[in-house]
Amino acid sequence: MVHRIGLDATFLRQPATGSGQYTQNLALAIARLDKDRQYFLLGRDFAPLEGSPSEIALSWTQVGARGIGGSLPGDLAKVWWEQATLSRLSRQLHLDLLHCPYFAGPVLSPCGMVVTIHDIIPFLMPAYRGPWWAMFYWSLVRAAARRADMVITDSRASQVDISRKLRIDPARIAVTPLGVSDWLRLPLSAEKKAALMSRFAISGPFILYVGGLDVRKNVKRLLRAYASASRGRSGFPMLVIVGKPHSDNTRVFPDLAAVIGELRLSDAVVFTGPVTDEEKAALYQAADLFVFPSLYEGFGLPPLEAMASGTPVLASNSSSLPEVVGDAGMLVEPTDTDAMASAMAKIVYDDGLREELRQRGLERAREFSWERTARQTIDIYRSILSGRRGA
Repeated sequence: MVHRIGLDATFLRQPATGSGQYTQNLALAIARLDKDRQYFLLGRDFAPLEGSPSEIALSWTQVGARGIGGSLPGDLAKVWWEQATLSRLSRQLHLDLLHCPYFAGPVLSPCGMVVTIHDIIPFLMPAYRGPWWAMFYWSLVRAAARRADMVITDSRASQVDISRKLRIDPARIAVTPLGVSDWLRLPLSAEKKAALMSRFAISGPFILYVGGLDVRKNVKRLLRAYASASRGRSGFPMLVIVGKPHSDNTRVFPDLAAVIGELRLSDAVVFTGPVTDEEKAALYQAADLFVFPSLYEGFGLPPLEAMASGTPVLASNSSSLPEVVGDAGMLVEPTDTDAMASAMAKIVYDDGLREELRQRGLERAREFSWERTARQTIDIYRSILSGRRGA
């Protein structure tokens, strides 16, 4: 008997997000590793494989579902897909197992189910919970997670938070750390580096931040720490921040432009706007230091990507980040602006320390691969399917 496994492919349409990177890299690695089971990509009102690597197309059967959900408003259509259409597709395709690679799965799944929960930020940080009616959605998330055969998460820190907040036995929460994408390790030529500097108006050495501009990312404090570290020091590296600031919702997205104006940093800080994977890889490799002051992360891919690129890392010591960075980077308390500024200046001016962190980071990053993530995930599938067959 060949088992049939479905993967919700919703986030293949959002490859720049953490869930998008996870879904694509997991599907690609499984396509390379597992020929013993039949896999299906389940797309919401689209062909899931559009724009995906060809290796996924060769190994996965794509199923694009249309129906009543497509005529509903955005949030309701999302809930309909998760709670109704995924269940219907699971029955029609006679799936043995459904994997939802982000925290929302059907509460009433007709087959075995795995849910990946990267983090539970809405349960931990009030600013991210949304309007009052969003609590209904989070109750569905909680119920689906409790009913799943197994919950997968990216770190031991998230495992603890999920168990505590969603009241799930830790034995039913498996930790599968994320991996490093191959494109990050492609070397950067001098010509590409020069073109990149010109493209983003970067002059000379720079400190890099990648990772979103919402409030938990702590970018306001990064700006204040940078102002303190660079004050009175001529030739201090500029600060390059990937993304474009906005403050449509100041509860979640702070007004960074106002902070930059207050600190008089307009000549020292560059926002790149959106970047391609190639541009992001080049920025990682060209940077003199990568800083990641986040208050909370379920895993934290950017510091891992920076380490894999040979860039020294300064990160916060909160949530999962010590698991990712280990002793390969410098860790500081994310609410201590002075400590962050001091560490930034120390790394900038100590060539020996920068080289030591660079070497440690490269070695540390070799421990993380999407192949390992996929093998651990396939083992989870196998365990669930074996248990269900014997039940």
